[in-house]
Amino acid sequence: MPSGRTHAVYLRLRELIEKMELPPGAQLSETSLAERLEASRTPSRHRPSTG
Repeated sequence: MPSGRTHAVYLRLRELIEKMELPPGAQLSETSLAERLEASRTPSRHRPSTG
């Protein structure tokens, strides 16, 4: 089960994608993504299971 912070990062990232603030094919780095989401690199790196 992901931590609360990891889940929050996931939700924010999903929101950015849905609002096209992160366009298809955009290059993402852990560092820039963590800064944008105001999180450490660890939750930004987590890949949740999608079942």
